[in-house]
Amino acid sequence: MDYVLKDLEPKKVFHFFEELTRIPHGSYNEKELSDWLVSFAKERGLRYKQDDALNVMIFKPATPGYENRKTIMLQAHIDMVAVKDEGVDHDFLKDPLPIYIDGDYIKSRGTSLGGDDGNGVALMLAILDSDDVPHPALQCIFTTQEEVGMIGASKLDPESFEGEYLLNLDGGDDYTEMFLSCAGSHDDIYTFKKESEPVSEPGNKKAYKINVSGINSGHSAFVITNFGGNAIKQLGEILANLNEKFSFGLSCASGGTKPNVIAEKAEAVIVIDKDKARAFEEYFSDLAAKIENEFSASDPNMDISLKPADMPSKIMNDCVKDRFIRFMDICLNGVFYFFSPKKESAKTSSNMGVLEDDGEKITLTCMFRSNSDFLHDEYIRKITNIAKAFNVDLEIVGKSLAWEYQPDNNLVKLYSALVEKEYGVKPRHILAHGGVEPGTIIERGKLAGKKIQAVVFGASSEDVHSTQERVYIPGIAKAWNWIRKVIISLD
Repeated sequence: MDYVLKDLEPKKVFHFFEELTRIPHGSYNEKELSDWLVSFAKERGLRYKQDDALNVMIFKPATPGYENRKTIMLQAHIDMVAVKDEGVDHDFLKDPLPIYIDGDYIKSRGTSLGGDDGNGVALMLAILDSDDVPHPALQCIFTTQEEVGMIGASKLDPESFEGEYLLNLDGGDDYTEMFLSCAGSHDDIYTFKKESEPVSEPGNKKAYKINVSGINSGHSAFVITNFGGNAIKQLGEILANLNEKFSFGLSCASGGTKPNVIAEKAEAVIVIDKDKARAFEEYFSDLAAKIENEFSASDPNMDISLKPADMPSKIMNDCVKDRFIRFMDICLNGVFYFFSPKKESAKTSSNMGVLEDDGEKITLTCMFRSNSDFLHDEYIRKITNIAKAFNVDLEIVGKSLAWEYQPDNNLVKLYSALVEKEYGVKPRHILAHGGVEPGTIIERGKLAGKKIQAVVFGASSEDVHSTQERVYIPGIAKAWNWIRKVIISLD
């Protein structure tokens, strides 16, 4: 099979990027690529380690003149988000990606591309394969299952870390920006048993569906600082308002798609006496208009509607309904702490992401994030107390620790000096509210008494995790030049 990217420069980086596209490596399916990395190391006589999580470490001795420099750890994840367009005949378990060049971009026909983080992996492989790139001792860490919760990084053996400086290659290509913090996170899973009962005298009742839609959705790590709406939260507040004025039955409620996505839609079906229906409709119309007006700047397309629905056979037990609605009204949602009074960077937040109703129970999943481990624990206490107060089952799942902001460490100073020398400006500090692997690796290092400092940069991909994903070809050359400067500038 001829290589599509064979004429692109830098040749080694694009060669290894294309090799990655030929080896299936979606999350949970990384074994073939992990074994390929082991073979890569063996063929070049490089020391390596492969663990049970299929993480691979490859070590390369320093080149002459750099033997006394500190070991640098380079790191990227080998799994990709594997998605394809409807109707595309592609098997992510065995087929190579159908890549092609479109102007300044590399793309894949009908599938995601894996530039996140194939870019970083290819850069590391090119350095390991080169004999003309000066560098101190290198420890290249290839992790698995990053896209599904940084699982591989969380299983790294901390005794294996040989460096103090960690360069994560999963960032963007604006090198005047420095990623210096990321949030720890967990999911709060609240469960209400509905204890449903038959609708009494259904002939004297009327059923309605409440819909909330048109919310400006997006990844909660990035857009939660927009101070906009959340369809699940607004649904809870609507039900709480109605519950103060009217006696009604609640049949079901649902909304949202993923814990880490702002809920764009939510709905509920309620039942009310016919003789209260007109007053209910009038009150609802006035309430909906007021809420839509409050969010007119952030969510101009918000739509809150009330429409007749088929009469359900069952509604929630009235006491459970009241507890559920009161809980939904006060459930934590939004940003609670910021890094500065300008409120540009979130420090602690929660997102009501998914509301599911299976007929027997209603489950609410919220994603909590914090760039402070102290605040994270503080809010776990608050969340737990709220759950106890409302007698709701709570499960806290997948807690990860933060990469806390430390602007004065030695790596930051060295990297900043290089940016000022090359670009003539002081780098801007980026405090990511999402999760990146340095936070997990730093915490793993602490278990072995090792103090690891990190920065994040890389070659950018656009529209990642989608079939529109593309890699900017000139950005790869820029990243190749930059990483070579960085690794000889850290002393």
